Formats: sequence, C-alpha cells, structure tokens
Amino acid sequence: METNAVIRTLSFFCLLLAVLLISACGVVVTPEWEAPPTEILSEPVEAVEEVAVEPTATPVPPTATPEPTLAPTEAPTLAPTSAPTSAPTEAPAESASSSDPNVSTMVLVADPANGETLFNTVNASGYACSGCHLINTEAMLIGPGLLGIGARAETRVAGQDAPTYLYHSITNPNEFVVQGFSPGLMPQNFAQLLTEVQIFDLIAYLLTL
Repeated sequence: METNAVIRTLSFFCLLLAVLLISACGVVVTPEWEAPPTEILSEPVEAVEEVAVEPTATPVPPTATPEPTLAPTEAPTLAPTSAPTSAPTEAPAESASSSDPNVSTMVLVADPANGETLFNTVNASGYACSGCHLINTEAMLIGPGLLGIGARAETRVAGQDAPTYLYHSITNPNEFVVQGFSPGLMPQNFAQLLTEVQIFDLIAYLLTL
C-alpha cells in the first residue's frame, strides 16, 4: 500500500511539472512600448537667454602710402675716357740676347775640352790664362780666382747672362772692372788674337768650373 502511495505521489508531481512546462512554452510575451512621461514633455523649455555681444572693431591694417614713383630718366652717359695707362716704369735692362744674340747659343755648342787647352796654353799675347787665374778657388792670383765664375757672372752686369758677361770680359776687359781690381791688368787684344770659336770654347770651359 505504501508503494502505491509513493507511486501516485510521484505521478502527481510529474503531471504537475508537465502542465507547468506546457503552460510556460505556450505563452508569448509581447513587449509594450511605454510613452515617455508627459510631465517631462509638457514642461516648457526655458529659453536660452541670449547675451548680446557687442561687435568688436576689426583692426584694419594701415595701408602703406604709395611712394611717388619717379619717371624713368635716361641713364647718364659718361664721357669716354682714355684707357688707363700704367705709370711709366724703368726700361728693362738690356738682355743678353738683344746685345749679343749669338753668344749663349754658340757657347751651348762650343767645345769645353778645347777651351781647357786654350786656358792652359800660352797664346800670341805671351800669356796663358792659367798664369793669372786659379781655377780651384776664388782667391786672387793676378786676376780673380775662377771657381764658380758662372754663378758670379750672372750677377755682375744687369741684362747680361753668364756667357755674355764672360764674352765681354775677354774681348773688352775694361768695359766692367770688378771692384778691387785695376783696369788694364788683362790683355786688351784677345778679340784679335783668338777666333770667336776659340773664345766660345774658352767660355764653355769656364762655365764648368
């Protein structure tokens, strides 16, 4: 009997649960729109108080007063002037090529070995160059020593290079006399006693000292 009572009780609860489930599934809930409260909509909206803003004057940038323009005028023309002339300068020293155009050229092709022979040989004057001049020093014998004579000859007379100076010293020894020496010590007639070729050979030899 008790078992039957339990079964009936369970059956009742199952049936009740099924009814509740069926009723819950069959009901459709539709949402309803609610109008906004009329109190909020009916309230008058306060007018926004307008504040009158006084217009501010916009600063107007000052306009620059236009400068009066000058009517174009013709460019002044300058009177033509003569080309500037440089201050007069001293005439350049006469070069060796202008006074004796062939000396330097002839010495370049001369024979210094023959010049050495002539230097040590007594010539028609009765003298040998080596009797009056030393070749290994600048010290004086009768005439000046000839060591380095080429370098010194470059500076003796303005406008004369070493070959030209030596040529004049041999052919016209009194034309320029070195300070400390007396004129007339050297024979004045080598230009007649020696040929020009011999003189050029002699100069070529002196330039090797």
